[in-house]
Amino acid sequence: MDESEFEEYEVPHEFEIDVQTVVLINHKLVLESIDRAEAEEVAKLDLTDENQRGVATWIERQHDEFRRAANNLALVGLVTRFHHWLTFLANRIRDDKHKSFDRSIAKELRFLNSKFKNAPVEEAVFEKLVDVRDSIIHANSQASWKFRGTPRQIDPKFSRLDEVNFTEADLREAFQNALLAVGWYEHQVEQWVEAKYGPQVLLGGKPVGH
Repeated sequence: MDESEFEEYEVPHEFEIDVQTVVLINHKLVLESIDRAEAEEVAKLDLTDENQRGVATWIERQHDEFRRAANNLALVGLVTRFHHWLTFLANRIRDDKHKSFDRSIAKELRFLNSKFKNAPVEEAVFEKLVDVRDSIIHANSQASWKFRGTPRQIDPKFSRLDEVNFTEADLREAFQNALLAVGWYEHQVEQWVEAKYGPQVLLGGKPVGH
């Protein structure tokens, strides 16, 4: 590898590494295992027989459900890590007495957007993902439910037959939006902190103090 190749290499953002390690690599491995298991089950059948073709169709549907569950769990993990990073960034510009770890994603986004204008991804995009996450965790993946008497529902884009239908493509889009948002907010926070406190000392890639 020559020197120019080193110059072209872009180090992934820590959020990207975090999500890849905790969520996406596991998701990929799970889907690969499901594909293998499905292929092995279907391979045992005689697909020239009409009855066994019916069994194959049933097997495929069952494994599609497994894939749907894997996508749902990955979305829960992604939203959790995104929430963690939003809180970390928001706390960097709060006074110590106002720092917190119990504010929702919606509240953290509103706080950050009150400080920094023209965010690249609208709050509503992430609020819809939170709705899906909440449905998966609290409502057995239903498209609509009630929480403490208040009706809630997910965006129709993420539902099918009154249930969550969060696809691999949806997961990729959600990850890219989260990555874009975290990178942008981080840049704004760094500028804010430097303007207020001066250049920051980094330890292990993270700022010391503020």
